[in-house]
Amino acid sequence: MKQVLSTQNYFELAASMIPKKDVRETLTHAIENIQQYIPCCGIWALCCTCSKGIFSELLGHEDVSETLKRQSKNIIQNSDSCKPFTLDELPDDKCNHFLSYKLSNGWVLLLGFSPSRIESVNANALKQIAGQLSGIIKQIIQNERYIWLKEINKDISDHIPKMVWETDKNGKITFANPLLIQTLNLTESQIEAGIYIQDLFSEKTQTTFNQLIHETSCSQGASQFELNITSNAGNSLPVLAYTFTIYYGKNLTGLRGIMFDITERKQKELKLKKQQKIYQQALAQQSLISELALTFNNLDRFETVVKNALKAIGEHTDVSRVYIFEDDEKAACTSNTYEWCNDGIEPQIDNLQKIPYKEVPSLKQLLDNDGMIYSENIHDLPDDIYQILEPQKIQSIVVYPVFYRKKRMGFIGFDECNENKKWSFSELELLRSLSGIFSTAFSNKKVMEHLEQAKNEAEKANEEKARFLSTMSHEIRTPLSAVINLSKLIDEENLTEEQIDYHKKIKVSADNLLNIINDVLDFSKIEAGKIELERTTFDLNEVFNEITQTMIPKTADKAVEIKHHVDEKIEHYLYGDQVRIKQVIINLVNNAIKFTEKGYISITADLVKERKDYYAIRFKVEDTGIGISKDYLDSLFESFTQEDNSTTRMYGGTGLGLTISKELVHLMDGQLFVDSTKGKGSTFSFELELEYVTDYNAESESNNAQDNDDFLKDKHIMVVEDNLLIQQTTKAFLQKWGINVSIANNGLECMSKLNDQDYDMLLMDNQMPVMNGIEATQKIRQENKSDIPIIAMTADAVKEIIQECMDAGMNGYITKPYEPKNLKSVLINNMDSVA
Repeated sequence: MKQVLSTQNYFELAASMIPKKDVRETLTHAIENIQQYIPCCGIWALCCTCSKGIFSELLGHEDVSETLKRQSKNIIQNSDSCKPFTLDELPDDKCNHFLSYKLSNGWVLLLGFSPSRIESVNANALKQIAGQLSGIIKQIIQNERYIWLKEINKDISDHIPKMVWETDKNGKITFANPLLIQTLNLTESQIEAGIYIQDLFSEKTQTTFNQLIHETSCSQGASQFELNITSNAGNSLPVLAYTFTIYYGKNLTGLRGIMFDITERKQKELKLKKQQKIYQQALAQQSLISELALTFNNLDRFETVVKNALKAIGEHTDVSRVYIFEDDEKAACTSNTYEWCNDGIEPQIDNLQKIPYKEVPSLKQLLDNDGMIYSENIHDLPDDIYQILEPQKIQSIVVYPVFYRKKRMGFIGFDECNENKKWSFSELELLRSLSGIFSTAFSNKKVMEHLEQAKNEAEKANEEKARFLSTMSHEIRTPLSAVINLSKLIDEENLTEEQIDYHKKIKVSADNLLNIINDVLDFSKIEAGKIELERTTFDLNEVFNEITQTMIPKTADKAVEIKHHVDEKIEHYLYGDQVRIKQVIINLVNNAIKFTEKGYISITADLVKERKDYYAIRFKVEDTGIGISKDYLDSLFESFTQEDNSTTRMYGGTGLGLTISKELVHLMDGQLFVDSTKGKGSTFSFELELEYVTDYNAESESNNAQDNDDFLKDKHIMVVEDNLLIQQTTKAFLQKWGINVSIANNGLECMSKLNDQDYDMLLMDNQMPVMNGIEATQKIRQENKSDIPIIAMTADAVKEIIQECMDAGMNGYITKPYEPKNLKSVLINNMDSVA
């Protein structure tokens, strides 16, 4: 009878499946005992849970049984009273009189009597009989339930697609479903003869049957294991096993298990592990490639970077040796320049220098034609290559070329000395990628070397240019200085009107020539990036006054007024490069004077913005000159440029003034603008942010020395100068201030005179024959141990030359041509410092 088991119908199903002869034998003995005490004609049992009876068919009272089933609910509810009752549905001659008694196992015992016997029932006897029947019924139910469940389990296990087995408590298989028998190639005879579950475990399976029993018992449920079982044919099969302990009552009787074939899952896991390993290797390789690519960005430590890179590659690939060969310039020879060796591998770099390719022609041929050399066994390589590799104990090798501008410049190699290594595709691709990185790195190194060489050549050219400019400056400014100084001396003489006119023209020509020289020098400095800003504290009103006083004489022959105005809101001293600001404004004013015949030239400074620490000031130079056409405005600030050639012929100039002004303004973080109308004039403007100083005391910065002739009177100064005119003019100025003057034509003569007499100061030219001023100063400081003030009187208006003078031990400098008042100030300041 095949039905689904449930609590409600269990006993009914169990009763229907019980072989009657077995139960009848059991109950017959019980009934015979009962009949000794109670003359009943029927015994039944009712389930209090489902209100259905069992064993009702045993005595053949089917009709009575059906009636009892209908009345079972009422019977159960009144079972505790032990009172007799009658079923009117039954005939009187049948057993229609009954007694009920509730048993300890949750069942109701029902006894049927004929009417003539009901009165003779003894209640105490009934209780004794009930107790005896209770134990019998419980035992029968348990036995039959076990039999029934076993048949159910067998039926299920025969049809489910899993391997099912049971063992006794010793591990002997008592049941195996068909799928297990089929999978393991077992036979029924083998199982009947006795086969143990332990015999199915693979040798690699460490779990014993006793461990299996123990772990399953401790789990208080199903235990899960992954095992390998072995078939009769010797095949190993991975399975996932769920095991359960079997108890009868409280006694362990065996083990039950269900096993799932997990071969497919294991294959997938193995495949996944392989994929993960490949993926991890790919990540590691990519990480290595990225790390090396980034490392080679630092070319300052190229050799260290290359050595570390070879080490990282060797450790990652676990090869015996990694190395780089570089070809000579003619690609006739190659040398091992970098090498990394694994533990226990002998270095070869010293033995592999300047190897001629003509001795190993196959090496060059394979690299050029195949793009690589690959061999798992070097015996397979051409003999000329083998003869070089065999003494190095190499067994397998991979070599890739290293290129520079598509031309092979060498190669990178990977040796294996311990085995005939078979390189995987991913390893070869890694090595190929690494060779590409090295190619890029060496190419960058070559480029950097070429750039460094070009830089050195450019710096050398700049130095030569600087020396040339210095020489030219000295050679031009020295005689020009003499001309200007002589004109200043003539200023104090009584001249005729004609002589005054000549003298004036000489001064103007000299000044123009000096401006041209200064423009060329400044332009050269700007081109070489040699101009540096100097920041000092200054009064903008004083700067504008100086500019105006300097420029007014240049407009003497023109109907032009020069005026200036500083915004009254600019209340404080400024902090910045006043020299460059003044130079820009003077250039703009000079340009305005050149192109303005009448009207005015206005110089203004307006406050645009005021912040906590600085002013934003707009400087502006406006004129009423000839103006500039709009077509020319775009090229106005280009070097050596004027509107047309006639401008140069008519007004003169180099065309550098505006270019220099633009660059100087840019260095001060500003921008130079122009607004012009042809025939009406031009306005040049620029805006600068300048710090202002609120606590500056101008008087404290002034020179405390006596700025008069008495301070310099009777001082003894040596003028060290090879130019006779400079000697003459400088001596004349010094003598006017009451100074005793000695002359030396070079540094050697100067040192000789220092041994004979003491001097208060030296005015030292830096370019002289026999011994120049730099050498003389160094020897004076080192040999004579003298601290006499030495002032450089140089025509080299280049910062590097001035710095060289100061580094040699000079105390100050004045550039030629000089203003007499500036020379006097330098003398007073430096004498005062050692007074």
